[in-house]
Amino acid sequence: MPKIERKEYVCIFCEGKFLSGDWMGCAGNKFRRHQVEPVTYHSKHDNHVICCTKEATVLNPTTGESQKIPGYQAQFVNGHYTTSDPEVQEVLNRILAEGGLVSLDAYVDSKLTDHQKAERAKGQLAEQSELLKKVQQENERLKAQIGEEKNGNGDEPSAAAIPGQGSLSGRRQVRA
Repeated sequence: MPKIERKEYVCIFCEGKFLSGDWMGCAGNKFRRHQVEPVTYHSKHDNHVICCTKEATVLNPTTGESQKIPGYQAQFVNGHYTTSDPEVQEVLNRILAEGGLVSLDAYVDSKLTDHQKAERAKGQLAEQSELLKKVQQENERLKAQIGEEKNGNGDEPSAAAIPGQGSLSGRRQVRA
């Protein structure tokens, strides 16, 4: 039987590390669930409901009586569902990988008309053009900065301009 790989998480409340399956124990409280960074999932269906955990019956160790632990359902509202519960995220990530859920772009594309899709594409192109312009300006600024730091012959940057080359710090010194 193949060994199941347990994913490691970091709780956003207690900042403690825990493995998948060890959902309880946040801040040392065995009754408090760990929480992780929230993730938003998308479905092509506006009011999709996914059963993430089943209802369970356990024996209460102090009273000896059976106790019902309710299951958990992820209820998508307008095709979106956000959770910081790592157990639910594992279930939804598996469903996403199997194609049962969709990316945000696929969700939006399924809801827009052709005209709205064209307008959205124009807006995205404008955003990308602006970002490209900023990156190009930053590159030009860095090139100018490097040009100012070149040594007297103009061929190569000076040792001070190359990280780790300006001094002996960071290098091992050998003595004869």
